[in-house]
Amino acid sequence: MTKKTTVKLDLPTNFEDGVYFDLPDSEYHSEPRLSATGMKWLTTGEPMDFWARSWMNPRFVNEDTPSRILGRAYHARILEGREAYHARFAPALDKADYPNALFTVADLKNFLAAKGETVSNASSKSKLINLVQQFDEHPVIWDVVKQAHAEKCANKTLLQRDVFDNVEYAATIVDHHPTAHKVVSGGYAEVSVFYSITVDEIDGSNMRYKIPLKARFDYLKSKAICDLKSYSNHGGLEIMKAIYKAIASYKYHIQVASYLQAWDAARFLIQDSQITGTAKQRIFLQEAAKHDKAFWFLFQQSGAAP
Repeated sequence: MTKKTTVKLDLPTNFEDGVYFDLPDSEYHSEPRLSATGMKWLTTGEPMDFWARSWMNPRFVNEDTPSRILGRAYHARILEGREAYHARFAPALDKADYPNALFTVADLKNFLAAKGETVSNASSKSKLINLVQQFDEHPVIWDVVKQAHAEKCANKTLLQRDVFDNVEYAATIVDHHPTAHKVVSGGYAEVSVFYSITVDEIDGSNMRYKIPLKARFDYLKSKAICDLKSYSNHGGLEIMKAIYKAIASYKYHIQVASYLQAWDAARFLIQDSQITGTAKQRIFLQEAAKHDKAFWFLFQQSGAAP
């Protein structure tokens, strides 16, 4: 039998194969490896569908859409908890919450005129604000509120107040659900696995290729891999039918197969101590590696009834 030659695909990977805890979302997504999402696009039968959305396309921009931002918010609150959510997200300011504030130059001048202050028509807004602030009792000044809020939330993603509250509300429902809360407790959120598999050339040649892959478990438990999904039910279908429709539409079954494959690879990586994490996380993985994994989806309906 002729020995096959193994060729490693020459991709500019940033990480060695291993299991990584607490890896920033942006670093995981920028890693040029095949993921479950890429596999879904490969199933269309048109290679361009995959190429156009991959690191191979120099014009591709991984746009941070509102839906992705919202997804990260739900993940942070439900998978990592209230503290993590509030550390990374905050409600945006709403002028409606400050009905008596001074917003415009005219508002500032009117207040000063009522106090008997004469100001020049050429006075800048910042100078007018300083004059208003000299009075012990003065209305809220919108520009001051905005600046303070921007400084307080400098490194946070801002969500509309109703959206911010809806995420909190949805998470509270999960926290108090007798079964759902078990899916996202007792383990670790956002565990990344970088691994490689070897496949034979399909044309019958003596070539085989080492392909770099990746997976990011929403929540890893000792005996289960758990993934949080949202679904819409605008047509008013029976709940399970709406969920089955989402599974079929977004090919979630491919993700299940991909993640279980990643876990099989992770067990060997754990055995070889290829782990980036704390001592406690390492001990958790070593115990988890003793068990096969069930796969659970936690589906949460979007909209008014989460």
